[in-house]
Amino acid sequence: MDKLTPEQRRKNMQAVKGSGTKIERILGKLLWNSGLRYRKNDKTVFGKPDFVFKKEKIAVFCDGEFWHGKDWDVRKNDHKSNQAFWLAKIEQNIERDKKVNETLRQQGWTVVRLWESDIEKNSEYCLDIVMKAVAGKRQKEAATGITIDEIFGGKKLKIQLYGPHALKEDGSIMSFSEQMAVVTHFLQNKGMKNAVLLEQEAAGLIEDIYELKFPDISDSDRVAEDEIEYYFFKDVFSVPFPAPENPVFTFVDLFAGVGAFRVAMQHLGGKCVFSFEPDERAQKTYFANFGEVPFADLSDESVVQYIPDDVDILCANLPGRGFNLSGKNKENEKMEEPKFRDMIGMIRKKRPKAFFFGSIYNLEARGKGKILQSILDDLRKELNYFMPGFHRLKDLNSGSSPDGDRIYLVGFRNDLKVSDFTFPESADGSVISREVNDKDFHAGLKKMTSPGWASFRGFPDSFKMISSDTYTCRLFKNSASIPDIQAMANEILKLLELNRTGTYR
Repeated sequence: MDKLTPEQRRKNMQAVKGSGTKIERILGKLLWNSGLRYRKNDKTVFGKPDFVFKKEKIAVFCDGEFWHGKDWDVRKNDHKSNQAFWLAKIEQNIERDKKVNETLRQQGWTVVRLWESDIEKNSEYCLDIVMKAVAGKRQKEAATGITIDEIFGGKKLKIQLYGPHALKEDGSIMSFSEQMAVVTHFLQNKGMKNAVLLEQEAAGLIEDIYELKFPDISDSDRVAEDEIEYYFFKDVFSVPFPAPENPVFTFVDLFAGVGAFRVAMQHLGGKCVFSFEPDERAQKTYFANFGEVPFADLSDESVVQYIPDDVDILCANLPGRGFNLSGKNKENEKMEEPKFRDMIGMIRKKRPKAFFFGSIYNLEARGKGKILQSILDDLRKELNYFMPGFHRLKDLNSGSSPDGDRIYLVGFRNDLKVSDFTFPESADGSVISREVNDKDFHAGLKKMTSPGWASFRGFPDSFKMISSDTYTCRLFKNSASIPDIQAMANEILKLLELNRTGTYR
């Protein structure tokens, strides 16, 4: 029988302190000797855990069997005196523990609860539980260290990540950005049939990175495969322009630049299955927005093999690298035809349902029109594709000179029986597709910053700009207009019966 009054009992209970108990001293000594540093009874953490690893967000509680109701369904009838009071008290503690656990987990904490008897009789086992929890959290945190700067050789890269799977068949070693092209293409296409082309090599490269980053962690302590992929490559998944969840067609993005074709095609429901861009700073911007590092060498057959054979549309924003904005550059005139030849070879090998090329400035005037005519002949005769001709759109960046017009080429595989295609005159709302001769307007273009150029080309406000302003301006100047791309792509999709309703935003 309880001889204390309720008020005396309350004061006695308040005098019971949980800090520095025997079991806490046992576990604390073990943790300290194992090199783990912690905070005791941190009041800033909900529930005031007995041990807190704040950086890793791990809360450890040492629970007494009596106070916290171990095996409560079995043991609750053990209380013989003042049973109603103790049942209510212990069950209140149990509910509070549940609330603490749930609140901390919602805040991103890992909660570890250890029973008094386990700490006293099997302390090494309890230590192992805490150490694995800390190791797992540190793995995940460290895994976020593969950043954009690391992928592109920035100052944050502390070690060179070259493992055995980075060795090519010819004995050369893949650059880290090339490794990331394989890995990010695999992660972005995981679950699609073309991911099989990348799976084995990507898995090997991820294994190399893991072992180089965490040489002291055994296989048994590693986090699950999906967690490794997410925490190592968070930048792949946390991007402004992820692929649509339920794509209605697939496309390849060659000479991708900063991603004008990708923004437009994804908005229409397309899934990019391969990207290529040789400019490193454009690659960096592309990765920041789409979570994918474009490949940089189409002359490498081991890279070309990653392009699926059954892609719907092959897109290419063919550049005039080295051309000035007026298109007057004799030396680079000789460089342009081989780039188109590469595209012709790609079409011949992969046989996409359609192709959609946006060209450089002044293509129609190159070689007195012979280069363009040669390309058209090859596409029509050699490749067995229906091609309605070319479409020229005025680009305001070039002033009123016809040399600055952009040329677009479209073709359909002949077995699809497409016999007619009409280019849209202009995209709704696209200022790039109108002709403007106002000198003051063109003078203003020269003063435009990169955000202005991005908006001018139709890029959404959420588009990330990574490079310096001067270079970013150049990237956007060389980009095609997103509204124009989408207007033409929509007509292509209608004929392929792959379109879905929707307008450009």
